[in-house]
Amino acid sequence: MTNTTTSKSIASSSSAIANNVDLLTEILIRVSPKSLLRFKSVSKNWLNLISNSNFAFNHALRNRNSSISGLYFTSLDSCSAKEQVKSVSLQGHQNLPTLAFLDHGAGSEFPIRIQSSCNGLLLCDCVQIVWDCNRTVVDRITMSYIICNPTTQKYKLLPQPCGCVSGSYGCLAFDPSKSSHYKVLLVFNSTNKFEIYSSESSSWKQIDFSKAESFSGGVYWNGAIHWLTEEENVHTRFDFDTEKLIEIPIAPKPKILSLDKIRYSEECCGRLLLIQMPLFCSMEFEILEMDRDYRGWIVNCNVNLASLINELPGIVQRTDCYAFHVASVVKGENGDDFELVLVFQQPREVICYNVKCKTMKVIIDSVTADFDKFICDHGPYRPFRFIESLSPV
Repeated sequence: MTNTTTSKSIASSSSAIANNVDLLTEILIRVSPKSLLRFKSVSKNWLNLISNSNFAFNHALRNRNSSISGLYFTSLDSCSAKEQVKSVSLQGHQNLPTLAFLDHGAGSEFPIRIQSSCNGLLLCDCVQIVWDCNRTVVDRITMSYIICNPTTQKYKLLPQPCGCVSGSYGCLAFDPSKSSHYKVLLVFNSTNKFEIYSSESSSWKQIDFSKAESFSGGVYWNGAIHWLTEEENVHTRFDFDTEKLIEIPIAPKPKILSLDKIRYSEECCGRLLLIQMPLFCSMEFEILEMDRDYRGWIVNCNVNLASLINELPGIVQRTDCYAFHVASVVKGENGDDFELVLVFQQPREVICYNVKCKTMKVIIDSVTADFDKFICDHGPYRPFRFIESLSPV
């Protein structure tokens, strides 16, 4: 009798929780996006709650410091969409979501390419051929942009920009802790204009500025897209609130090297970071951080990889130079430290190195030859981050 009464009591409590939207929300908002997607099948009420855009926004607020789960590498000249993207998981042996769901939606005969990643969303582009009515003559070739969420496998094909997109590239700006909306900055090199897409208005807007500029890359941080340029002691950013291109003088020290010496530039843990090396295989370097008031770069920490090299199991012959890429800088396990994701060409390994604790974790212990191409294509620049997210597109 007691067991029966207890079972009824538990069932009654479970039912009360399942039917109390506020209480259920407080519980589910603490669950990972990957688990929440599975929970959609529990009941229609759970499906409606988890699919609600307000729930997604509140989930992002509650989990605003979500860790980077993995990295996508892209090759720019692959002939097959299946070969276009390679991924590396930073959390054990879990596989990252593929982008195969974009193949049908884009309707493109060419591979889809990632251009930018930001807080769980990806900005991709694809070339589309428009044929004549008989499909014998090419009428025009266009570039289309796609926003997608790899976690939810949802995507949105953006409307065509106002101007010609030839020679342009896009930067994604998205901060789910402030808004569920995102923006795309379309950069036209050697011109004096940008175009901005807003998910809130679902439209493009052209922005003109005083002089023609050339930009490469672009990092979203602190409400703006930031660039490194060849101009000494000047920091350049596009501010989304004012919709202005801002160039301000910064302190001359530490000296910023030429662009070919920049090994990494990205946001991490709310900081804009920069890694530069005079030599491609430098074992000692500094991680620089931009002052939040844009007064200049400051030294966040010094890194010496000599101890790491001594521990690498794949080292056969010792040398003073080991070629590697800084693929990413991610939040450490303690939350207040950094971990470097390093891709070594010899030995062919991907390693996560904790700067503060000076410990390492091997992510991939034998990089395959076909993956080498993706790493080499990327050169000194960053791959694209994957962060689990429920954010709608």
